[in-house]
Amino acid sequence: MMTLTYNNVKKAVCGLISVIALFAVFCGFPFRADAVEAKLVTLENYSDITIIVGYDTEKPKVAFIAPNDQRYEKEEDFDQVIEGDKMIYYCISDAISGDWKVEYDKGKNKNITIDVVPWHKEIKVNSFAFETEAREDYPLPYVKGKFTVEYEGSYRYILSAVIADADGNVLNKLNMYEGSGYNSGENSFSVYPDMLPDGEYLLALEVYAEDGTGTEVRDSISADKTLTVAGNTTQGDSSCMKLYCDMTDHLLDVEFDASAQEINCREYALMIVQGDSRQYLSMQTYDTAVFSDRVIFDPADGDITVQVNAKDYYGKYISWSETFTPEMPIALSIETPEVTNDLNAVIDFDAGEGSYPGTIVVGEKSKNVQFTGKNKAQVSLETMEVNEVEVRVIKGQVAFFIKKRISVDTIPPAIDIYGASDDMVSAESEVVFVGTTDTEAVFTCNGDEVELDSHGRFSITKDLDEDVNEFRFEAADKAGNSTVRVVRVSKTAAGTTKSSSSSKGSGILKLFAAMGLTSLYALIVGGISILVLKRKEKKMKKASSVLTVLTVFAVSLIFTFAGIGAWQLHSHFSKDKELSGSSLIDMLRSSPMSDIAAKIDTSKEFLYSSYISFGIAAAIALLLAVCFIVKRQISKRKGRKNKN
Repeated sequence: MMTLTYNNVKKAVCGLISVIALFAVFCGFPFRADAVEAKLVTLENYSDITIIVGYDTEKPKVAFIAPNDQRYEKEEDFDQVIEGDKMIYYCISDAISGDWKVEYDKGKNKNITIDVVPWHKEIKVNSFAFETEAREDYPLPYVKGKFTVEYEGSYRYILSAVIADADGNVLNKLNMYEGSGYNSGENSFSVYPDMLPDGEYLLALEVYAEDGTGTEVRDSISADKTLTVAGNTTQGDSSCMKLYCDMTDHLLDVEFDASAQEINCREYALMIVQGDSRQYLSMQTYDTAVFSDRVIFDPADGDITVQVNAKDYYGKYISWSETFTPEMPIALSIETPEVTNDLNAVIDFDAGEGSYPGTIVVGEKSKNVQFTGKNKAQVSLETMEVNEVEVRVIKGQVAFFIKKRISVDTIPPAIDIYGASDDMVSAESEVVFVGTTDTEAVFTCNGDEVELDSHGRFSITKDLDEDVNEFRFEAADKAGNSTVRVVRVSKTAAGTTKSSSSSKGSGILKLFAAMGLTSLYALIVGGISILVLKRKEKKMKKASSVLTVLTVFAVSLIFTFAGIGAWQLHSHFSKDKELSGSSLIDMLRSSPMSDIAAKIDTSKEFLYSSYISFGIAAAIALLLAVCFIVKRQISKRKGRKNKN
């Protein structure tokens, strides 16, 4: 039996105090004695706030104390608590104004961070559905819709008709109705869709509000089905829209012109779609009645629909629409190659049982044709230039066409073999031909193709037989033009001797010819001089035989060089005439480039030589005039002396 003593009472009291302390720790005093209390934030007005607590080791114990001493420390005290990666978000709705404090125990954390930011309350639209209702005296059915929203407070909503592509991307949006609501729950509306042109639309609903922080929050949803509008659009005059379908480059050009129509529209909307999936090739709006557009298409993607919608001042819609298959309505091809020497382009076509109007265009020239049955058509081309050939076939409002660039080249490639003539003699066992031709030509020697470098140069080595060797060179270009040159080489040991004796014989003939011309010239000068002297003797005038002969010789030289200059000038103009126009084309076809170059050089030599001949004649004439003036001055001085 325990004796009640002072020590026993002391122990009992200490034990009771310990139990009460432990109970207080677990039930009413969550913070240790070293817990920190600090100012959190001062709010000017009631606000929705989010308190963000960051830590590095363990979730800390925190409590937020309002100005009215209300404590926020348990999860149910907050409107929302979100835990992230070492971050906790405490959301408080309509936090009262005044000074807020925070108490926290760091625990094992080295550092914690506490920030206060506005809490943007979300608005959420959970469901949206609609149905149509036909009413008397209204050609279009009304759209009746219902939707549910989660939000505390007032909000607004917008109903839109959306045009989207196959991937769900919004291409155009038309507002149908605007309304408002309050707090969470169901809302409904009814709208007459006369603001929509005919078509198929996806209905979208967007709700938005301004929360307590002044920030706008939004959410949107789309209906599960589409709305079809029919009977609200008038078909416009199809002649306003012209379509040009380029089947060569797969381009579609749209030209629209409603300026002549008596309609008043603020805006025109162009829409080009292709295939069953309604792939949008273009979506444009214009504020004028005249515009154009160009798009790229793939013929394999299906039919193309081009539609222009417009709304007049009375709210009525007008639509211009054309749907077509992007393929040539007839079998059509331009047979002429891109490079040719033919002056006509040949178009092959097969229209089957049908008949289609069309146009063949070459540059700025065009002619209308009717494609009927299976046949060929021709059109002339311009030579020495690139011809843009376009063949159009018209079906309905669409002009289909193919095109081709055709270069006409009628000049054959030149063959220039350096130092070679048509007939040659050689004592060697082989011969080397070096020369040039067109870089893109196919060059052969006796049927064997010869390789050309990037500049069209070639070098060929051929063996020589004992007799005459014939080498046939041919160059053909892409246009079909060809040039042939034949070189014959005779192999003989006496070749050089024959050439020397021929040269000697030619030199002797030139010597005799020069001697004969000199003798004739001397006789002429002498004869004229004798006639002049005799005439002066009859007139009793003194005349020096030497001076007379020199004068006659000088005059004859003047006339001789002037005549030679005139002949050289005439030869120059004659050569220039050969090197121009059709004469040049004939020469290019029949002669190597070296021969033509030689003729050009000869023409220049004639011109330069005529300058020299005329210059010599003028110099002699000037010298003769000076001599006469000097002689006359000497005679006058002698006369004065005799008088004195």
